[in-house]
Amino acid sequence: QAQGSSLAPGQGATQVVMESENVVLVVQSNAWRGTFTPLDVQRGLTRDWAQVQAHFSMRNVSELSETMGVRFPLSSPQDQGPLANEIHDLAVRVDGRSVATRRIEGPSGFEGASEGATIGWAVFDVTFPPGREVKIDVTYSLRATGYAGQDWRLDYVLGTGAGWRGAIGHAEITLRLPYPVSIENIVDYDPGWMTPGYELEGSEIRWSYADLEPEAGQVVTATLVAVDLWRGVVKAEPAVIARAEDGAAWGALARATKIALCTEKGYWPRQDAGGRHLAERSLAAYEKATTLAPDDARWHAGYAELLARLLTSGDADDPMLRRAIVQLNAALELEPTNAQALQVVEDLRGRGSIALEQSASGARVVMVTSTPTVSVPPAAASNTSAPSRTATRAAATHEPTAATRATGQAPASGRGGGCFGAAATIAVAAPLLVVFSRPRRSAAGGRAPSAH
Repeated sequence: QAQGSSLAPGQGATQVVMESENVVLVVQSNAWRGTFTPLDVQRGLTRDWAQVQAHFSMRNVSELSETMGVRFPLSSPQDQGPLANEIHDLAVRVDGRSVATRRIEGPSGFEGASEGATIGWAVFDVTFPPGREVKIDVTYSLRATGYAGQDWRLDYVLGTGAGWRGAIGHAEITLRLPYPVSIENIVDYDPGWMTPGYELEGSEIRWSYADLEPEAGQVVTATLVAVDLWRGVVKAEPAVIARAEDGAAWGALARATKIALCTEKGYWPRQDAGGRHLAERSLAAYEKATTLAPDDARWHAGYAELLARLLTSGDADDPMLRRAIVQLNAALELEPTNAQALQVVEDLRGRGSIALEQSASGARVVMVTSTPTVSVPPAAASNTSAPSRTATRAAATHEPTAATRATGQAPASGRGGGCFGAAATIAVAAPLLVVFSRPRRSAAGGRAPSAH
């Protein structure tokens, strides 16, 4: 048995070379089977996963036969201990015949690992006759890690190929998605998110290497938008082609692209190139939706939410803030109790100089240039209870946000709201109020909120 000869890096002299390595990770449309356990949560696992097919062409270049226990890593070398994300359903075939595997614990081979750190390895016995090609096929299931329902990552370990003689002649790693791949549905901030050197073609992301000398712990990494989020975009795109003048179709696309954009913690928009491209698409789609369906409060509120999340400063002269206020007032004019619009107002109160002014005739958002104070009418002064600073949120129909998608509830906020009831007024130290609103409509011209 050649000492250290395996798919794991080691010491010793084997005469077996890896002529080629061809790996395909097929991302599945359906969510990972079974329920999440507390340990899954600690591991950072998501419901996205892939079926992996790895094909190795091996050749013994000596004149002597070699028999050894070949090892395949059950987790990434960096991923150690009880929280390691190990692969599932491992199956191995040698020259087309199924072979049994056994589990051992062995060194990870990762240079940054602590002393004595080990990972799980699957071991299977192989004989390599001199001069003849031996084909090894490995299949398994790999769960993705990341933030559930936001973005996820898959790793494939290349570094363990360093245990064989010489370089890997040719290695190709392919990630196949259930829809076309683009910069919008991959998340590429830096090499820690997407290993450089990839090519995008059709539904595939591909890395190709020639005469590869793997480094210990070398991993190919891909980070992508969650499958269910991107499938929402894929579903909405044909509708705007078939019904180009339908505001609801454009609104659905705007919402889907916004949710795919705001994957960081389920709220913040991505700042990579694909994220910026998605933001432009979502803004354009909301503009179409609000133009084609001006009487639908959903799209005005959703548009305002996107603008609020894209704010860079919240200053009074920020055009994004001004646009958000216009859309908020359009939504509140149509539907004064729109929950999504009120939530956006509450979120903006901590970042921009705005206030919510309510009266018997409705609600509107105003921009203030100094800190507002509350003026209580005489009729209310005798009331011993202080005016409520919690925004009134009726159970109105509203466009679901990325944050409410999973829970069905509006996200909690640590800031107070801006509603003081119909009788309250807002006074400011300096008489400077900037009001952004559409021309007021008659009551008869309004539209009842619709379920969606």
